[in-house]
Amino acid sequence: MPLSAISHDDKKPFASADNSRRCTVIAKSTLFTGNIDVDGDIQVYGDVRGNVHVKEGTIRVMHAGRVEGELSAPEIIIDGTVEGTCEAKSIDILEHGILRGTRRSISFSIKRGGVFIGQSEQLKQEEEPTSVVAFKTPVDDDENLLGDEINDDVEYQVK
Repeated sequence: MPLSAISHDDKKPFASADNSRRCTVIAKSTLFTGNIDVDGDIQVYGDVRGNVHVKEGTIRVMHAGRVEGELSAPEIIIDGTVEGTCEAKSIDILEHGILRGTRRSISFSIKRGGVFIGQSEQLKQEEEPTSVVAFKTPVDDDENLLGDEINDDVEYQVK
């Protein structure tokens, strides 16, 4: 259950059945201890001590915000302080952002003034399905360049 949820469209009440994402807000001067699991966006202006998991949305640690724990979401934007592990498709550290810990992402950027101290792990793009085709490499002695024997009855996977 979100602590505070607002609609992205001020003209519609947040309880409407439309597809707009909700935004959970951890207010400035608030200390939240425990894990947070949300479906929409979350903006952290206060302190969070625990893990934050967002299924479809963005975690935004705002300028005054601080998080100690693991963050996972499709997108993470840091303009405050994070100590822990961040895992996302995209992680951006803004001008006032500090990340101490581990980042795992496909895309990673640090704006001038942003700080990253820790371990960086590059994730691969989601791989598209590969096709399987049969082929034969015409090399002397029926061996390929690696010295493996070519078997005419085997299908080889192309990656």
